[in-house]
Amino acid sequence: MPGGPPPPGAARKVNNTRYYELLGVDKNADEAQLKKAFRKKALKEHPDKGGDPEKFKDLQKAYEVLGDPQKRAAYDKFGEEGLKPGGMNDMFGEMFSGQKKGPVKTKSVVHPIKCTLKELFEGKTIRVKINRDRLC
Repeated sequence: MPGGPPPPGAARKVNNTRYYELLGVDKNADEAQLKKAFRKKALKEHPDKGGDPEKFKDLQKAYEVLGDPQKRAAYDKFGEEGLKPGGMNDMFGEMFSGQKKGPVKTKSVVHPIKCTLKELFEGKTIRVKINRDRLC
């Protein structure tokens, strides 16, 4: 059925040219060309200069993605879908780069306490002082 979803396992066509078109660069553009194109467009589209704020946000997003080699590779392969949280970029980025999202967990601290089985059964309360280092 034309216009319907592709069958499972079929290759899906992704739009991975939008960010390049926003910046007005070729897909083979290097970092210097991207930076130059972004600055030129940003000066023109900046909200303080009378430009459209939404278009400026799109320009920033395009430069952020194309300026980062990992994000650019994901964008070239999967389009904008690969950049969404929980998308292909997050999954492959964590698997292959060794980077994990979220807070860093510290190792467990063990404090031996002397008490009898009877005290444990009755629910003895003990105060424990713990010293810890904090980053300021």
